[in-house]
Amino acid sequence: MSAVAPSRLSKSSQSQGRGAANLRVVAPARDSRRSLAMLLVVASLGVFGVVSLNALAAESAFEAQKLEQEVSDLSVRYEELTAEVATLEAPARVSRIAVENLGMVPADDPGYLLVRG
Repeated sequence: MSAVAPSRLSKSSQSQGRGAANLRVVAPARDSRRSLAMLLVVASLGVFGVVSLNALAAESAFEAQKLEQEVSDLSVRYEELTAEVATLEAPARVSRIAVENLGMVPADDPGYLLVRG
């Protein structure tokens, strides 16, 4: 809205307007380009920050999924190794290996040594 300078008013309108309203010259509107530029910079930084956080969250999710898969694989491997150890330490297997590979023979009558203290 612009106001008309008092010098441009006709005498009749000046006399009519004196009692009704005081007219004055309005200062020109402030240049809002700087404010708009600052607003755009802040908005751009906000959008960049949100996108960056989203990318980091997605990366963390992929890493977590990879680690969960690794834990699952290691759990399966642990179960396999536990079963293998149970098989290898079975008394029948140990006796068979001792006789076949090491040349040991089963004792007929075991001897006992008593120690008195």
